[in-house]
Amino acid sequence: MQQAEHAILLFDAQPIASSVVINNFNRFITYSNVSINGGGNSATVAPGSSVSLVYNLSVSFNSVGDGCPGCIVQSSIGIGSTFKTLQCESSINNGYARSYTSGNFTAPTVPGVYYLTHEGSLDYFCQEFRFNNDPGRAIGVLIVGSPKPTVSGGSGAVTVTNNAPSCFPIGITTVTWTATDALNNIATCTQ
Repeated sequence: MQQAEHAILLFDAQPIASSVVINNFNRFITYSNVSINGGGNSATVAPGSSVSLVYNLSVSFNSVGDGCPGCIVQSSIGIGSTFKTLQCESSINNGYARSYTSGNFTAPTVPGVYYLTHEGSLDYFCQEFRFNNDPGRAIGVLIVGSPKPTVSGGSGAVTVTNNAPSCFPIGITTVTWTATDALNNIATCTQ
């Protein structure tokens, strides 16, 4: 009798447009030419690995009648579901443009889908944010860990299930993945 050897978690990421426009307090910021690790705006990386990010941004708005003429606006890009800021632009004005190269940052150590998202404020200086992991405010996506489940061994078709709750509580939740083959051989792994 052969046994299924392992199962790996599936991470589905929503695709992000190649050019993204974010409304930041009626300042329209266009992010274009986003490149993660020298490719497009999506990359799969190993937990804790070094990652590079490059993008262009430009800002446009009508300062007359925008409800906040002369307001100081700051805009930040960070890793979704974390407090990790990758870049902050302060004192944005109409016509502002910049090419940004992050150098390198470290990918999260916990496997999952992390959107590189925008947050902003009406402050004079850059603030710390807990970045929302919302694909609607994202310029790119980082998939940390394996993107597809794999199973080897076993007999016939293999079914992969888990005991994950429909809503995760705050803190750490251990999820058990179970691979069952056609002969009811079972293998499990935890995440």
